[in-house]
This record gives sequence, structure tokens and C-alpha cells, in this order.
Amino acid sequence: MEQNKKILLIMENKLIRCGVRAIFDTALLGKNVTVVEANDDDDGLKLARKFKFELILLGMELTGATGEQLAKSLFKMDSRTAILILSDNEDYGCIDRMVRAGVKGYVLKSVGTRELVHAAEEVMKGKNYFSNQVAVRLLSGGLSRLPKKGNGAVYKGIRISNREREVLKLISNQFTNEEIARELFISKRTVDTHRQNLKNKLNVKNTAGLVRLAMELLEGK
Repeated sequence: MEQNKKILLIMENKLIRCGVRAIFDTALLGKNVTVVEANDDDDGLKLARKFKFELILLGMELTGATGEQLAKSLFKMDSRTAILILSDNEDYGCIDRMVRAGVKGYVLKSVGTRELVHAAEEVMKGKNYFSNQVAVRLLSGGLSRLPKKGNGAVYKGIRISNREREVLKLISNQFTNEEIARELFISKRTVDTHRQNLKNKLNVKNTAGLVRLAMELLEGK
């Protein structure tokens, strides 16, 4: 008989928490999964001490302990804990700190129901999952930290120009090609070329590729 899996939702916003609960209850119906709710960090920590959870979905609107501190406290209790962040905070610094704290995934509140459930299932399997915009931000931030070499930087023998890093940074900030062209005083066709060059150089075709590269940069591989 398959062992019952538990998911813990730690979110102060009751409306969002109940909405996520309803999504999981519907999507995971018949899959032997129990969803438990906590409305603050203290309640979440008490439940985490009492039960073993395959996944903890952490909302980043918590006003008590910061998300980073809470994640570290949860990991201290059980280093195998799989934590997925649900947030509307797209700041690279916040995302970077949470990833370095050990979370397995980070998705924005703008994602659809199907992607949220998929993210939860992937994280419970021990995989990393980041929504596309988060993955782009992580990759952009990681590339920006590479040591400069001439008019760019070198990653695994691949030269990334300063202009390409500027383009990637603006992409991570959701600029369109037209907006990037105006911001950098270049033509839209040139922006298209830089985008394609980045894909070719980094061999990135989808979000999974972005995540792989971002994690490699974070881990210093």
C-alpha cells in the first residue's frame, strides 16, 4: 500500500492559502496526499516538528520570521525537507538567498494552476523547479557575477559579451525586444541576434535548460 504523503502550506493570507489548498485537493485527488495548513511561521514549525512532510509550500508574505530564516529552521529539523516557494517577489537578491538557503523550487503567484501542481510534484521527486521568469533571473544574476575578461566574461570556455549580459538582464526584467532596443539604443534586429546568440552559446532551449545553467552557476560548477 502506497504511503500517505503530506504537504504543508505555510501562508498568512487565508484567501491564497485556501485557494492553493483547493487546487491541490482537486489535482491530487486519489493520489494518497494529505494537505495541511499553517497560517504563520510558528504554527508551521510546530507542525513540521510533529509530522514528516514530503513538501512544504512556503508563502513569502510571512511577517514573522523571514522566508530565509524559516527555511533554514525547517532544514535544521530535517535536511531532507523539500521546500517550494510561492511568491510575487521577483527580486534577484531574494530568489538567490532562498536558493542558497536550500529551497528546491521558486514559482511566482502569476503561474497557472497546472504549473503550480507540476512544480509541487517535481519538487517532491527531489528535482529543482523554477518558473521561467525566476530561472531567467537566476541565470542573469549568475552570469553577472562571472569575472570580467576583456569586453565580457568566459563561462566554461564560452565567451559572453557585456552586451549579451545586458540583454539577458533586461529579458529577466520582462523587457520586450522593442523595449530592450530602446533601452540600449540598438535595433530590434540586433536584440533578436543577441537573444539567438545566447541560446546558441549556452545551449538553452527551454526553462529546464535555464534552471540547469542557473544552478551550475550558483554551485560554482
